[in-house]
Amino acid sequence: MSRPPIDKLEMHRAVGLLTEELDKIGPINLRFSNDVSGLEAAHRILGKSETGENFQRAMDTLPPNRFFWIGAFMGDSVIGTVAARCDDSAWSLQRFVKEYWERTFDAEGGGKVSIMPDSPTSARNYFGRFAYLGEAVTRDDLRGKNLSYILVRLALLFAHDEWRPTVAYGWMRDWHAYAGLPIRWGFNRCVQNAFEWQTPPLKKDWHNLAFLLCDQDGFDQLMKHPAPRALFEARKNTQTGSVTRPSS
Repeated sequence: MSRPPIDKLEMHRAVGLLTEELDKIGPINLRFSNDVSGLEAAHRILGKSETGENFQRAMDTLPPNRFFWIGAFMGDSVIGTVAARCDDSAWSLQRFVKEYWERTFDAEGGGKVSIMPDSPTSARNYFGRFAYLGEAVTRDDLRGKNLSYILVRLALLFAHDEWRPTVAYGWMRDWHAYAGLPIRWGFNRCVQNAFEWQTPPLKKDWHNLAFLLCDQDGFDQLMKHPAPRALFEARKNTQTGSVTRPSS
């Protein structure tokens, strides 16, 4: 399915608004790279033993036209990352995810995971080109300062600009989803408990995963409102006596 061309001026405006929010955190510079080894090195510095399975060279081939990562740096020190990869498939996204998981992820009791045939149902109507978002890591002392929101939103914009996917997707542990992280990151759809397992993952906290999606509607919304005030500015309630009213 053909999609309308991206308005480059609108894209630059959206990126500019997000980088303005970045400037409020501190003297941060961004680096865009297609080098997988650079992402691996950044993760070691951030205290991660390795990248996730979707970005491990032992499991995946990640040529530069199908992969990028964004690093946030203070001086020469990396403080945050996010990565994206692109895959073309004649399968639905549901079939693609099922095949990938059952080949890649370890299960309880040995072997690999097994997913019910129609799961995740939220992915079954997407075909063609898919962009996967992951590796959203922030240095411990900078958590809670909106850095991951900015990086993931930038990655979604760049992924749509680079590859024009039918959908960008990802997954996360359920408690992050219930805390509202998907919408803060810029995804327009989140399905909790999206995976129905025949054989569940070895990691217990992966048993109830949420599936995240950013389709064309989500991308259009992200372009129009990349840095909403409600996300980046603390809301304050004004209280008079015993009556509390919401701030405007």
